[in-house]
Amino acid sequence: MFHHLNQPSSPSSKSLVIMGSLLLAPLKIAWIISITKAGTSISNPKSKNTDQRCLELTCRPVLLFLQIHRSWFYLTEKAFPVLFDVTKVEKKDLFTGTFMPSTELTGGYRVLSYLDPSEPKHAKLKQLMFYLLKSRRDHVIPEFNAGYTELFMSLEKNLALRGKASFGEANDQAAFNFLARCWFGTDPAETTLGLDGPGLVSKWVLFNLGPVLKLGLPKYLEDLTIHTFRLPPLLIKKSYQRLYDFFYASSGLPAR
Repeated sequence: MFHHLNQPSSPSSKSLVIMGSLLLAPLKIAWIISITKAGTSISNPKSKNTDQRCLELTCRPVLLFLQIHRSWFYLTEKAFPVLFDVTKVEKKDLFTGTFMPSTELTGGYRVLSYLDPSEPKHAKLKQLMFYLLKSRRDHVIPEFNAGYTELFMSLEKNLALRGKASFGEANDQAAFNFLARCWFGTDPAETTLGLDGPGLVSKWVLFNLGPVLKLGLPKYLEDLTIHTFRLPPLLIKKSYQRLYDFFYASSGLPAR
């Protein structure tokens, strides 16, 4: 049902070809990659003039019924600029590998990460992001210093009182506070969001990236559950709405 093809004349010295039903092919790809580590060796040079190296792989589908993709991976700095050539590389509806989360998790919109540079909205959204970065650049260092000073003072206080302190949760809160204060001039603690931001973001990320995450469960269990079926966006709707309301209310031009 599957085999390797050796094609000396091809830029790739070995390509993995999977045949069979669409239902079983993703599981076959996952199995052969985990058993044989297929596609880990560097291929023959693509070009003698530039000494570029590339590797042709069959990308493992993330979800059971997704299309199987044949992809090229460029392995040297000389080949890397090809990734920025929009006439050769399409980046439409991709987030990580060939996977794109459901747009139901982003209000039905294809956000900037899913847009190809050739699409008109891509440039407009990037201009908006760079305008935000430019207009708030003077707040980066002061807010970073203030936020992480609070973090370490809080950790020292907990250590003195309890003899222990949790860095992970406190660090997540400090990072969220820093981003909100720096880029929007808003302190989350003074809004209806309160201190819930990091937890809501973590749940949202889980629903977005569940099909490609490794949670530490047995591999076969993850493959047959979260790697096969998307988590229902309806379960995260209220949490997403709270995040949306916070950023919508904070996205007016802050005082400089």
